[in-house]
Amino acid sequence: MGNTSLRSSNSTSKNFLNLSVAPKRLHLLDVPHGFVSGMAKDNLGHQMRYSVCLLEAELAEAGTAHVLQLALEGDDDRNPDRWTLYADGKTAALGTGEYARGCFLESATAFLDLCREAVHACDLQSWSDHDYQLLSTARKVASL
Repeated sequence: MGNTSLRSSNSTSKNFLNLSVAPKRLHLLDVPHGFVSGMAKDNLGHQMRYSVCLLEAELAEAGTAHVLQLALEGDDDRNPDRWTLYADGKTAALGTGEYARGCFLESATAFLDLCREAVHACDLQSWSDHDYQLLSTARKVASL
């Protein structure tokens, strides 16, 4: 009986179990158009940042401008452990990287919708165009 199991495991038969699992792919909001852009865009951190940038532009176009910042925490910006969304300096939402990954596994816009709801729930006063431009410039200078 022991010899039978040895023979079957050592044989070149193609009757074997493949126990590997293909990782689930994220639904991408910022879709790459080539190999190099795929290396830069096909990660959780980039998709989260892109979603927040889209939301900020959407709010500015609607006339309810807010300065949004996304802080990613952890060892790897491509796959953050935690994140915090700030709207006009006020904490709007925070969560784990796994929760954000779950949003992108659900749909490309689930994280964007979550951020939109969080900003609306903060009930912030909207900035004038001049003030918004000033705060956006200050954010860019601070990031240097």
